[in-house]
Amino acid sequence: RLGIMDEEGRFLTQLQVFALLALYMLEIRGERGSMVKTITTTSMLHRLGEIFEVPVYETLVGFKYVAPIMLAENALIGGEESGGYGFRGHIPERDGILSGLYFLDLMTKTGKTPSQLIDYLYSKVGPHYYQRVDVEFPEGERQVHTWGQPLSSAWPGGAHSGQ
Repeated sequence: RLGIMDEEGRFLTQLQVFALLALYMLEIRGERGSMVKTITTTSMLHRLGEIFEVPVYETLVGFKYVAPIMLAENALIGGEESGGYGFRGHIPERDGILSGLYFLDLMTKTGKTPSQLIDYLYSKVGPHYYQRVDVEFPEGERQVHTWGQPLSSAWPGGAHSGQ
């Protein structure tokens, strides 16, 4: 996993980092391919998908759902809310070291600080805000439902859907 602080010591959210890594792959490296995200990650990937005309797939929470879609779709990047990111052509798993190296390369190639990169990202996708709220449920009420159906059946094909 990867965590980034800006030059003032402010924490970049894992969703901002995910979007910046996707932007790096698409714009700086010029690569193309689908992107895979869990339902709890950022809508900034959908906006980047529109801009660069690449599909975005959503999965249930957990990289165990992201990796199979990455392999099946030969996806460029996949990630989850906890700050784990995987990349095409590498192991089908989260890799914090490679993620960090890619982030450093993004900074080097653009000459921008982390806060400047956030400003640049928002100039592309618009401002986005994030707040995590955890809710505890009694043991018998922990199954997630969407509009009266189990979450896994909310998507065509069960686990994911393309844009």
